[in-house]
Amino acid sequence: MNIDELEEMATKDMKIDKSELAIAALRVPMIHHKYLKIQNSEVFLLKKCMFEYDTLYKERVQFYTGKADPEVYKEEPFDITVLRADVDMYIRADKKIQAMKSRIILQEQKVEYLKQLIIELGKRNWAIKNAIDFIKYQHGQ
Repeated sequence: MNIDELEEMATKDMKIDKSELAIAALRVPMIHHKYLKIQNSEVFLLKKCMFEYDTLYKERVQFYTGKADPEVYKEEPFDITVLRADVDMYIRADKKIQAMKSRIILQEQKVEYLKQLIIELGKRNWAIKNAIDFIKYQHGQ
């Protein structure tokens, strides 16, 4: 699920119809559970991306230090001798590393979005209660 789909789904789930406040209040636990499940999945994917990054990082260090399997150099020729002190510079500029870091950043953004959404869902019952109290106040109750 991409972040746009997540935001669209949350926009629909977060709407409160003031004519159905009781139903909205009863739906809070279900919606909360829904986003907790999604958050768990997204946190798992984030951890998986981080493990993949660690593996890729090791492979790229081996590549730039000339210690990778010879088959790797047939697929991706690299005829430069890199000083150990310069390996970090090559790693940071590596397209594969940058692509993986982009995936991690996007995944972290989804996890943070879900965290904030779940916090807002925790406040939802208060918002519904306040809306009901305001309606009562308007009707002199």
